Amino acid sequence: GTEIFESYPLVNPGLGLGAEPGLSFYKKVKDYYESIHFVNDAGIISGGTVVKHTTGLLLDFGLSPGDIFQQIEGISIFPSDFFNPFDDLTGKLRITDNTRSIHWYAATWQRRKPLIRWLSRMSHRVFGLYLHRKIHRIK
Repeated sequence: GTEIFESYPLVNPGLGLGAEPGLSFYKKVKDYYESIHFVNDAGIISGGTVVKHTTGLLLDFGLSPGDIFQQIEGISIFPSDFFNPFDDLTGKLRITDNTRSIHWYAATWQRRKPLIRWLSRMSHRVFGLYLHRKIHRIK
């Protein structure tokens, strides 16, 4: 399933994943993970999330930047309204006829304080993504 971050879809395999045995894409994912390091030379944990890595690999294989159903390397990728109808940028839930589950999360991996997160959501709701970005650049 996808999740939307600043209008760009990210593929989150944690939202639901099933695969036929021997699907070649997952061999590529395994090889990729074996080639990267999660602690840099200074001993600091780095590397990003499974969402970042999976999306990057799928982009290499033709993932389109749209919140649409796509099939890539034998994988079906569903729009965000199927498995993740919660828009973290606005804090709004948008259930559709396609919705099969709701991925509730606290986003504890984010470093933003609760007040900053709330202000960001209100800014996205009031100004929309385009104006929010313009205002953010002015700072």
